[in-house]
Amino acid sequence: MYIERIKSKQKNKVYEQVLLRESYREPGAARSAVKKMTLLNLTQYPPAVVEAIELALKNKEVFTGNTADLSTFASQVKKAAERFGCRRVTFVGDRGMIKSAQIEDLSRVGFHYITAITKAQIRSMLKKGVFQLGLFDKQLCEVEHGGERYILRRNPIRAEAVRQNRAERLAKLQALAEDRNAYPAAHPRADQHKARRLVIEKCSKLGLESLVTVRAEEGRPVFVRTEANTSGHVLVVMPAYYLVQELKRAWSTLDLRVSEGLDALNRLCAVKLSIKGRDAGLRLPDPAPETKDLLKALKISLPKVLPKSKAKVDTKKKLHSRRK
Repeated sequence: MYIERIKSKQKNKVYEQVLLRESYREPGAARSAVKKMTLLNLTQYPPAVVEAIELALKNKEVFTGNTADLSTFASQVKKAAERFGCRRVTFVGDRGMIKSAQIEDLSRVGFHYITAITKAQIRSMLKKGVFQLGLFDKQLCEVEHGGERYILRRNPIRAEAVRQNRAERLAKLQALAEDRNAYPAAHPRADQHKARRLVIEKCSKLGLESLVTVRAEEGRPVFVRTEANTSGHVLVVMPAYYLVQELKRAWSTLDLRVSEGLDALNRLCAVKLSIKGRDAGLRLPDPAPETKDLLKALKISLPKVLPKSKAKVDTKKKLHSRRK
């Protein structure tokens, strides 16, 4: 590529065109004439922009090796410092271009840099307490640590792409699980443990181990000796199954499992109120937002205050000791 200036005269006036051009030959033609192709008309561009393009074209270099070779970085830093006489320069590159060695090259000549850090580095910062997940939001956030400035922001486009990818992987796993669940209906002697193993392997391939727990849930019969024991077992187990199904239905729009929802509800607490040294009841603090969503889905509203109750609640351990 090169810049060509073409002058023309019309009505005693001289006009100049500034064109960015590229020369080439027709493929397959022996000793064909060199042809020109105009890439861009720079006539209306400011002179400073044209000079910068000319300077870049004159000082271009070709290096041996592959495109991922970072050994050429130092020569570009030296060129900017010596040949162009730059004093305040900021190099902008992705996480694969500017690493620790390249940062040292820039520091030696007093240059600055802007780059991105890897997921492993972000996790390390979160573990050390330098970053908090709440800082990754729509608004830019600045954190200074170890003489470096980190600009944090949540990328909504990337977040949506990750969400869609995760949803597609979950849909594939769900389809396989439903297929394996339906298989025993047509094949009564099918091995359910093998079906579970297949779903677990698929879960591992899709990278969903941290999001999904695969377990076999079945209402298999329990063999007991007496009719009374059987009735008691059914009386306890069947309502529990119905309760789990109802919770699944109510919490279907929330991104959690029934066990996680029950753990969140288990964190509800009450504050004991005393008036002049006498118990007056219990006050329920406002639950966490996650717990509020769980209760709202169940159409349950908690009272602000609970009256004093004389009922005694004992744990299994205490009951065992009292029986002695």
